[in-house]
Amino acid sequence: MALVLYHKNRPEEQYQFLRVRLNEVYSFIEYRLQDPYHMHMNFMAQDVKTGLEKTFFAELCMFNDVDDGNSGFVATACEIVDGNSEGGRRIKHIFKDGKFPPDYYDAENCYACAERIKHPPGACYRAGHDVLGYGVGEEDSLVE
Repeated sequence: MALVLYHKNRPEEQYQFLRVRLNEVYSFIEYRLQDPYHMHMNFMAQDVKTGLEKTFFAELCMFNDVDDGNSGFVATACEIVDGNSEGGRRIKHIFKDGKFPPDYYDAENCYACAERIKHPPGACYRAGHDVLGYGVGEEDSLVE
């Protein structure tokens, strides 16, 4: 479903889904948004023309009927990422000048995911920007 959104935004590119590992999927609640249930994930897809594999980031949001064939989720973001892309900051959180951002909201980074989940620039996805909403600093509660 995420690649459908990607192809809609970039009709000249075509990718075939290959795989997703379950430890590369984070599900969380974003209390600041009207539709709070979200998932961030990385998955692999192959360029149909070149055969090259790329890593993608997808954000899914649940706001449809759970019996709609996609468990109620729709893709709200899908972008190519790589090893240089920013990882989630759930455990490794660093703030400018050592201070929390205004309103505890950082539009550039995700605090719901662990560092291994690579993200595109923050404006590309809706959820995960609330610094305090996901247990940041609770390292003992997250299984890596």
